[in-house]
Amino acid sequence: MKKLSKTLSVDDIEGLYSELYSSTNSFDLILPNAIKSLDFGITTLLIQYINTWFRLRSGNLIIDVKDDLSDLEDIVKLDYIFPSIIMSWEKGIYDKNLNNIKSSIRPFNEQIIESMQALENIPLFNKTFIRQKGMKSLLTCFDHLPPEKGYLDCFYLNQNFIPSEEYLTNSLEDTLDYVLSFNSKGKQNTKPIKNDLVSIIFELMKNTHDWARTDNKPIAISPNTRGLLIKFLKGTKESYIDNYKNHKGLKSYFDSLSTNSKKEVYFIEISVFDSGIGFVKKYTSSDEEVEIDKQVKIIKQCLVKHNTSDKSLEKENKGIGLDKIMQVLNHKGLFMIRTSNAFVFRNMKKDPHLVTKNEEDIELYDWHTSSNQSFTKFNECIGSNITIVYPIIIANE
Repeated sequence: MKKLSKTLSVDDIEGLYSELYSSTNSFDLILPNAIKSLDFGITTLLIQYINTWFRLRSGNLIIDVKDDLSDLEDIVKLDYIFPSIIMSWEKGIYDKNLNNIKSSIRPFNEQIIESMQALENIPLFNKTFIRQKGMKSLLTCFDHLPPEKGYLDCFYLNQNFIPSEEYLTNSLEDTLDYVLSFNSKGKQNTKPIKNDLVSIIFELMKNTHDWARTDNKPIAISPNTRGLLIKFLKGTKESYIDNYKNHKGLKSYFDSLSTNSKKEVYFIEISVFDSGIGFVKKYTSSDEEVEIDKQVKIIKQCLVKHNTSDKSLEKENKGIGLDKIMQVLNHKGLFMIRTSNAFVFRNMKKDPHLVTKNEEDIELYDWHTSSNQSFTKFNECIGSNITIVYPIIIANE
């Protein structure tokens, strides 16, 4: 049995993978009832770890709730709990006394799915670290559920992925207004920000539709989760620099940012995750041992314009691959990718977007070493996780 800590960092999650692979037997996993961390991407990296545990070592999924279940509704609404419950549903969900609590959870699941389908901003329980102030929204698709429950209307039209960014702009208008509600005094024109966010979300979610629903046979993956977590974060520049004091790449990024008169920085964090086979195995055989340099090369190929887009003739509106993400983040943002054995990032202020058809021109940096030449072979994870850090330039008050 493994109980996860409330104070998880990105490095802590990597340590969990080491423990997972050191065990040859399945084990129960106890999820915490709060996460206290300033690390970007922590929520969806945790979901990715839970999905990996589920595929490789899953025993019972245990929720840390009170014996009388009085806090069950709040905990089910935690952004890392709900997708994990749906993923593990067929195996059962238990409390700390190993009582199966699925029947008590079911009404809350239905409420959350209905709210996401209607794009109602349900109050996701937010026990995050006090300096992470802001609003957030979780939208998840579950390929193993009936389409009317598993596919969200904001991303799907007649069970086909939506045809354009314009459709998504209309669908997500209220959701993005909610996430960007820091603008309540009208000092910030959020329309350009919303346009950028829609471009990012459209491309990332389209890629999960194109590549994350089947293995490379291709056979449908079940159960399978694909989701978006978007949130507004606010904190002092000093707090983020201190948080990443041992991470050369991210510390450098925060050092370069300007602040408002209160020495604060505002961010939108966008994470898109899936429990598919990941970028690397889409281009290699499922049992092939792939060297880390080749894995990074495959990721770079996915970042070259058109390489990850659906180019079938019947599609009128084709994406332009993950290259679009770099265009939107150019000169301001940062992104990180965790898939298979690779964990890489890129600071788009330091390394601006370059139009290229050659993956060798794409700069990526190793999460541990911040090197663009030598890459660490991390423990293998399931699926892909892409987290975008989009800074908001705010007027001094």
